[in-house]
Amino acid sequence: MGIRIDWGRLALERGYDTPRQMLEDLYITKGLPLQSVADKLIVSATAVRHAMLAMGIKLRPRHQILKGPSCPKCTIQNSRVIASHPFGSYMIRYRICLSCGARFKTKEVVVCERGSTQGHEFRSESTVDGQ
Repeated sequence: MGIRIDWGRLALERGYDTPRQMLEDLYITKGLPLQSVADKLIVSATAVRHAMLAMGIKLRPRHQILKGPSCPKCTIQNSRVIASHPFGSYMIRYRICLSCGARFKTKEVVVCERGSTQGHEFRSESTVDGQ
């Protein structure tokens, strides 16, 4: 049996009223990957996953969890897409860095393996510009 985590104390120490509010803010509102939430709370990703499932917080499908390109300002791979549109065989995505708040644009190309049933994956070809 492992160490028991006091989620209520963790939430209060970080300015949240409840553990559910804390996990929803970090995972859903801020869009952080499960491992980033765990790193912020200094617990394991498995503990976060089990707590979220116990609280009824729906997890994102694994194939949708992509780190994305690095921020041109702080170089951290933690951005969220705020808008996107097709441009020929590419997708132009407007992103915001969740670490420093910088806004930037990427040009991404569709990458799909033969026989794949998990949909399309977009890979960033390059950062077009920082805004």
